[in-house]
Amino acid sequence: PDSNKTTEYWGYRNNPATWQHMVHFTVGLGVDGTLAFPGDLSDLISGTTKWPDTGNGIPANVDDLWHAAINSRGEYFSASDPTKLTSSFQSVLQKVLSRTAAVAGIGTTNNEINTGSRVYQVIYKSGDWYGRLLSFRLDPTTGDFQDQVSGVAVSEWDTSSTSSYYGNTQNGVPASRVIISRDLRAGTPAGIAFTWTALTNYAADFNTIPYSSPATTDTNGSARVSYLRGDATNEGTGLDFRLRSTTKIGDIVNAAPVFVPKGTTFNYPDGLESANHSAFRSSAVVTGRPRMVYVAGNDGMLHGFNADYDTSTNLKVTNSGRELLAYVPGTLLPEMGKLSSKEYQHQWYIDTTPAVADAFGAFPGCASSPCWRTIMVGGLGGGGKGIYALDVTDPANFSQANANTISLWEKNSSSTGFGELGLTYGKPVITRVRAGDGSANRVWAAIFSNGYNSTSGTARLYIVNIVTGALIKVIDTSVGSDNGLSPTVPVIDPNNSEFVMDYVYAGDLKGNIWKFNISSNSSTNWKVAYDSNGDGTGTPVPIFTAELPAGTPQPITSRLEVGTHPDGKAGFIVYFGTGRYLTASDNSSTTVQSYYAIWDQGNTAITSTPVSRANLLTQTITGETPAGIRTTSSNTINFESPANDRGWYIDFNASNALGERVLSVAELSRGRLIFNTFIPSTNECLPDGEHVRMILNPRSGAALTSTPFDINGDGFACSCAADYLAGASGKRGRGRQGAPVTTLSNGDSRGPQDKLCYNDGVAIKCDSIAPGSSGIGRGAWKQLK
Repeated sequence: PDSNKTTEYWGYRNNPATWQHMVHFTVGLGVDGTLAFPGDLSDLISGTTKWPDTGNGIPANVDDLWHAAINSRGEYFSASDPTKLTSSFQSVLQKVLSRTAAVAGIGTTNNEINTGSRVYQVIYKSGDWYGRLLSFRLDPTTGDFQDQVSGVAVSEWDTSSTSSYYGNTQNGVPASRVIISRDLRAGTPAGIAFTWTALTNYAADFNTIPYSSPATTDTNGSARVSYLRGDATNEGTGLDFRLRSTTKIGDIVNAAPVFVPKGTTFNYPDGLESANHSAFRSSAVVTGRPRMVYVAGNDGMLHGFNADYDTSTNLKVTNSGRELLAYVPGTLLPEMGKLSSKEYQHQWYIDTTPAVADAFGAFPGCASSPCWRTIMVGGLGGGGKGIYALDVTDPANFSQANANTISLWEKNSSSTGFGELGLTYGKPVITRVRAGDGSANRVWAAIFSNGYNSTSGTARLYIVNIVTGALIKVIDTSVGSDNGLSPTVPVIDPNNSEFVMDYVYAGDLKGNIWKFNISSNSSTNWKVAYDSNGDGTGTPVPIFTAELPAGTPQPITSRLEVGTHPDGKAGFIVYFGTGRYLTASDNSSTTVQSYYAIWDQGNTAITSTPVSRANLLTQTITGETPAGIRTTSSNTINFESPANDRGWYIDFNASNALGERVLSVAELSRGRLIFNTFIPSTNECLPDGEHVRMILNPRSGAALTSTPFDINGDGFACSCAADYLAGASGKRGRGRQGAPVTTLSNGDSRGPQDKLCYNDGVAIKCDSIAPGSSGIGRGAWKQLK
């Protein structure tokens, strides 16, 4: 059916080819074929009309020109006069410039392959600026894609054909969508329905004609809200709003999918709170709720989709892929009207990944006493200076009438105490901290960085109450003025037997690695852990500053990874890469960036001379094969005297990878450090650049002793002579990647295998990598599985 033309691999508007290929755009100059253009297209698709045979000098040859364009996923234009010819060429250029890409991280149901395992991919298309979320089944034994056509993974569902806003009987109508927001202009901010009648305090914004200068008003605010809910009545007609694709979801560029299971993977120990977490895990609400996938889009909405499947057949169910909730942050409401304008110039709205975890407190969804709930907290990325929290415990209660129970709180740079919030790129962390009031009380909190482009430009850490959003503490590093704190990582001191955070690590745009001490019962004593005097009275001092030998700072924009010391020594190893990709000028930067591992010994006060490059072991890039396999050195680290190495580093200075940098967090997995680098490009043939999937020994930064990749191309990484390449540690691919996603599978008859999933253009792939071994553990707090 024509409804599948953009989603099925055979659809004439869907181009699944990731290999080099040619797309034909053809123009008929004042000639006509035997078919009516474009009227016969629907009959050609349904099969009621056939393509005619060609011959010498017959009109059917014109039809073949049209046929060639469709088969190559291009387009045919019929131009009978100079004006139409000009218009046709303009349309060709528009189509060429509009492209489909996938650059965000991949989501997964879990890291260990079993029945029900899925991976989730997001795709966007520029020009039309729409987005799609796709679900792929994994074979429970091998970890391979369960559904394939000619070796290409095929999704089990795609939101471009399953979402609830197409006006058909199966999926409902726009008015039935559950879309909520938060009224930040009310005397007491509250969750509200995203409807014209509920948006009274924002009526003037929606009645303002987008991009008018000076600002001009009309009475079309209600129609604009309906448009944003998915109503196509005025698209290109009536009020002449911006035309959209069949799917009304906006582009999803930098936000990765987040999976929330039926049941819960958050296994907190009992006894933490007055109600046991095990009782919550086994409750009817949690065990009976549908699986969900959440993703943020640049249509100004966080979308929640039903990701359920039949456990007996492992097949999707009727409502799989259907939207159950959308949230429009109140911070963005004044900007939402622009999306309806034909003059729309693409901008960011919600362009970062939210966090989700179970937490305990007196939430609005609790009956009478504090209880456990599943909470989501997210920022806006480049879309704004704000952060929001939602209660996503029970999708059965998702309704616009329950907006004030679902929407817990929202803060932005206009909120009291949050004036130094910048663009909130960092993924928050939901965890348990000391109440900070001098008592022995503990509370659940959201910890997040202030982001970039704040008022003063210094790097700051925020800790807020998870129930109310009330500020518990903000810690200023006092380092600015064009600075900002990057995503945060809280950790528990190894000597602390209680489940409560002691320290927080984070980087900044100046290349500094900061450690914050929040181990006191009084928040007055929460501060940067190290200072110039070594006693808490001096100027804050970072653990390390990433910079080149000439003193050029290397910015840190990705989340750090923190692990225990590989030799069982005190302190933590902090792993991170450097680089930024925040503004247009960043694309052309060729400043050498690096990957570092820094040993924070934790028991010695750092003074005005923190760890430097001179204290680190050097690893180097040694080469790259024609197949794109990178090799690196294997120098030996010595944490003992006389070397006293305090970590290691490797510079990304390969001549064929100028501007290579790290933009996403690494993964410590079974004795391996896995991370993605990004190599930007000004080549129109590689508009999304390239990446290198790196796998190193986290202890020393050396290449693994056994090759982790499938070198001989047989689909199996055997860690044997057939796949051996000395120093192999990286594999080049197309496009920008998010955080690495590894899945641990049983493999096949040849032996166990792990899978490393990534985007290859718009295709999703999971390559075999040799299974890791037990080894370095994470020290950073993570949801307990």
